Amino acid sequence: GGLLGALAGSTAVGTASHAVAPVVVVRSRAEGEEPPGDGPIVVGVDGSPLSGRAVGYAFEEAAARRAPLVAVHARADVPEGPRDPLAVGLAGWREKYPDVAVHPVTVREKPRPALLDHSATARLLVVGSRGLGGFRGLLLGSTSQALMHHARCPVMIVRPTGKESP
Repeated sequence: GGLLGALAGSTAVGTASHAVAPVVVVRSRAEGEEPPGDGPIVVGVDGSPLSGRAVGYAFEEAAARRAPLVAVHARADVPEGPRDPLAVGLAGWREKYPDVAVHPVTVREKPRPALLDHSATARLLVVGSRGLGGFRGLLLGSTSQALMHHARCPVMIVRPTGKESP
């Protein structure tokens, strides 16, 4: 209850920090508040192998729920160049899931606020976690931690299997 009830509990954080399979965290909501039932599946994309794993799970969830997929690439310092991380991150998945409507979004913003904004209308937010976020984020990245605690929809955390290189 109270402030602690608004945040994900230690069991959720511990499970998401150590699990090799994706973990979905569903926080308690204010009385009478329901998560969006008809919103899109939102996935954070950064072009890394782990992000590719998260994209795969997001497509699978979107197909199963017959929901559109919003793929968000957010970076405050988006470099100019021929490599588009969003295009790379979605490559192959559209062909595998042709019935999923995909809406790519690229924003010049830090990932945390961009994904939190998208969580307001999403039915599920899917992110990879590399665990690069300092002491608190030692096992679970700081962005993943923030999303787990503050997203307005359920959050799926996809951790490395050991085959990806962060």
